[in-house]
Amino acid sequence: MLLAGVVFSGEADEPAQVVRALCGVVAFCAASSAVYIANDWHDRGGDRIHPLKRMRPIASGSIGARGAFVSASALCLLALGLAFVLSWPFAASIVAYLVLMTGYTFWLRNVAGIDVIVIGIGFLLRALAGALAVHVPISPWLFLCTFLLALFLGFGKRRNELLMLHGAAGDHRLALRGYSRRQLDWAVALSAIASVAAYFVYSLVTNSARSDNGLLVTVPFVALAIGRYTFLVFRRGQGGAPELLLIRDRLLQVCIGAWGATTLLVINIL
Repeated sequence: MLLAGVVFSGEADEPAQVVRALCGVVAFCAASSAVYIANDWHDRGGDRIHPLKRMRPIASGSIGARGAFVSASALCLLALGLAFVLSWPFAASIVAYLVLMTGYTFWLRNVAGIDVIVIGIGFLLRALAGALAVHVPISPWLFLCTFLLALFLGFGKRRNELLMLHGAAGDHRLALRGYSRRQLDWAVALSAIASVAAYFVYSLVTNSARSDNGLLVTVPFVALAIGRYTFLVFRRGQGGAPELLLIRDRLLQVCIGAWGATTLLVINIL
């Protein structure tokens, strides 16, 4: 997400800009890692009733309070230090992310619907931070694509948790008490359709491509990737760990790889 700014602005062939963008990636990785550690510590009780999350280091007891606190603090300081070196606006986006995720950890995650929306805003802040790191504007349509895609992945994850844990879902995550399978089925389907539609509009209005509407040729790859992911969610009961699907499902990797290569060709980077 943070690399979207430097790529779609056509400046990925500028070494200085690439270095700034990569520093931004490191800073946000450190910030989000600190947040995940805090989340895991806060959720350690609920994670112990989850068949997969109970094996996490904090939930399993292999990392205690001291280790979690030291790790999260060190990562947070690294993120803020690097952010202020890049720019004050970028640092502000990191601070906003940390504040938002703190609210998510202690309250917002317990409200059905709001929990997924907050996750989407977190990804919006990533895209915004990527643009601030290299001082380039990003199309509002790309922000919308980012937000809708985050909703799609978030609702897919909630659906997987609801089905996997059955009656214990609400004990693992309070927000799951406010969802039904039917609601999540509709949420996943509608956010998938909206994500493809938003990207289609973005490909029409952006001036990133070297030719008019050049990004249109990448739309089928986006549709195929989202369609494949939707299939995995509905027919295979997956989606609880989006990051694992990205590294395990070969067809999904082919779609994403083809989209990435085609996009770089269209915007005249390769």
